[in-house]
Amino acid sequence: MRMFTKAAPAVIGAVMLSVLSACGGSASHTAASTATPAPAYAAGVTSDTEYRSDFLDLSFTLPEGWTFGTDDEMTEFFGVGSDMVESELNIGGGPEGSTHYEFFAYDTSGTPSCAIMTAEDLSAHEGGKLVTVREFVDTLAGQYSEIGSRDYEIGDSYQKTVAGREFIILPLSVPDSELLQRNYVFRTGNYMVTITFTAQSDSELDELEGDLANI
Repeated sequence: MRMFTKAAPAVIGAVMLSVLSACGGSASHTAASTATPAPAYAAGVTSDTEYRSDFLDLSFTLPEGWTFGTDDEMTEFFGVGSDMVESELNIGGGPEGSTHYEFFAYDTSGTPSCAIMTAEDLSAHEGGKLVTVREFVDTLAGQYSEIGSRDYEIGDSYQKTVAGREFIILPLSVPDSELLQRNYVFRTGNYMVTITFTAQSDSELDELEGDLANI
């Protein structure tokens, strides 16, 4: 069984879960909307080489030598991160079923390079519908700074259009492991989507970014 402890950013999924409680706890309630209900969430699908989501209008093509994790591997990956973060930050996860784990992919050569994607249902959190992408990213940066097991260096977030989407990107580095990470965050309807790329160089991160496409 492949071990994922080398990929320090395994905590990202659980960090995401804590962001909504930090952002939305004091939000006020608004009047009920008469607008047409948003379409129901539909998970993306993976083939041997590609992830595609019609709901998000987004795809990701695996680099050569990469593979998508199995359901069991993804459960292990996010489970380790959840246990670590909930223990260190003394927090609980979001409501059951509020987080959709779209994919987990990694380099089969043994490097710590990986990619993960999650979509968080904002409507499942009190005040969650009012959370902006900027608030989410700023709180995400704050949560990383509180994780004691890793000394993250948190860069300045920035806005960029990738694959036809406007993302706010949060860059991180882990100096003691020479890992670099970028968190790509966008909102669609009631869902906050985060794509996290981890690699050992900016050039590799650029290549992973280029593997995202609009469909």
